[in-house]
Amino acid sequence: MFKSGNAQYREKLEECRAELKKGNSIIARLQDKVRSQKGKLRQREAVLIRQEELIEEKERALFALRQQLAEAQDRASDADRTAADLRGKLKASAKERAAAQREVEALNAVRATCAGGVSPRTAPLTVVWCASRRCRTSMTE
Repeated sequence: MFKSGNAQYREKLEECRAELKKGNSIIARLQDKVRSQKGKLRQREAVLIRQEELIEEKERALFALRQQLAEAQDRASDADRTAADLRGKLKASAKERAAAQREVEALNAVRATCAGGVSPRTAPLTVVWCASRRCRTSMTE
């Protein structure tokens, strides 16, 4: 009876050992998978951290470029205003010059008739500018 009971216990013991070995091998495989997954997770975290750093760097660069663009647009706007102002001044100056030229031509015509046959080239007309920008003329002989 002891031998048969002992044999049964040994059989059950061997079955339990086999089951324990299976369980241990499953646990070992799962632990390997966990280690592998942890390693992959650390790699992904490192990649994500690097990507976040790159995004922050790109955002800082984009901010700086936007500031430079705004400054350039301000300078361009100032230049446009200055150019428009200068065009207006140039147009006014051209009108003043044309008016002065017409006045000189009219005075030369009057002088030619008053000079009694004296050529306008031999009796030049001098144009003198006064503070109010009105022309005064005098004939030099």
